[in-house]
Amino acid sequence: MKTKLLLAVIVMAVTGCEDVPLLPKWDADMAIPIASRGIAFSAVFPATIPASPSPTLMMSTPVETQQLDDAVGDLLDGTLRGGSIVFTVTSTLQVNGSDTLYIANSAGGLNATTPGTIVAPFTLSSTAASITDTIVIPQAGIDMLQSTAQAGGTLHVQMRGSAQYVGPAPRVLNASDSLTVSIRCLCTVAVSR
Repeated sequence: MKTKLLLAVIVMAVTGCEDVPLLPKWDADMAIPIASRGIAFSAVFPATIPASPSPTLMMSTPVETQQLDDAVGDLLDGTLRGGSIVFTVTSTLQVNGSDTLYIANSAGGLNATTPGTIVAPFTLSSTAASITDTIVIPQAGIDMLQSTAQAGGTLHVQMRGSAQYVGPAPRVLNASDSLTVSIRCLCTVAVSR
């Protein structure tokens, strides 16, 4: 028995302990918060919004940036096996709209045509004060996240689209009327290989 153990140790030393078939290999799912901003409805609608049907207006959140050089960057610069974006949009008004969330490695990449940009379309509905959606990140998006983290780069995040107030009565806006966006990146990271 001691001879077999000694032989195994010698084989492991000679091969450099790479890819030992008996050791477990696993991945871990990590939830990583992504910086995001909301938008005050006072920047979109007039101070008093007429009753439905009000005009459909275009809106966009300010571009939010997140440096990937600390703990978040450390999680993303390993071997990513896949991932998804989970986002929650909450509105204080009854609005309908077609909107899109963009995540890119540059401000110029915040569009659907830039390779690697993560694009998440969603629909605002007056029947729900909050919506949560999940999109699978395509491989080009995984590659963008990983290369941005490895370079200690910056993610850029923006939501753009339309909003139409559909409330039954005119509405005077107050300072707290807004659309907020919360984003998490769920990534599968190789922990042991």
